[in-house]
Amino acid sequence: MGTAKAAVVVVIMMVISLIFTHPSEVDGFLEGCQPGTTGCTIFTLTNIKDVGMPKFHVPAFNFQYETCGNSTEITETVYIDFMMMAKALGTGILVQPIISYLEIISLAKTFARKDGYLIDATQEFVALGAANTANSFIGGFPISAGMSRSTVNYQADGATQLSGIIGTFFI
Repeated sequence: MGTAKAAVVVVIMMVISLIFTHPSEVDGFLEGCQPGTTGCTIFTLTNIKDVGMPKFHVPAFNFQYETCGNSTEITETVYIDFMMMAKALGTGILVQPIISYLEIISLAKTFARKDGYLIDATQEFVALGAANTANSFIGGFPISAGMSRSTVNYQADGATQLSGIIGTFFI
């Protein structure tokens, strides 16, 4: 019942924010997409045109972006290499994978204890590394434990991967 209460609160807060948010407050997020224009609604935050399946590519370890001054003219092109990214991320580049691994292990151990089975922490570590490595070739987000989704799935007695896929559409 706790999950249902949380869902009701989220829906109520979404409606309240929709009612009390003035359109001028979100103009910066719309990036040229105004409600009422083709392909845009009041709920559209960006007007992304390139949709579809991600392309398989080798992950980039550098990138560049262009900056504009007070006008729309490009004033500077900035190049960022891997060492600059690593320096900006600092110790987070080491801490984030450790926290992700600990989160997955704690969730797995919780469910294993409830259902009386054993988990292999080494296998979980290898699976997490393999999934994140493969994910980098399509530009996906890093993979970690989905605590809320897993808990809801567990409480609903979901027993197969199909229940996880269906749950993805509702959470």
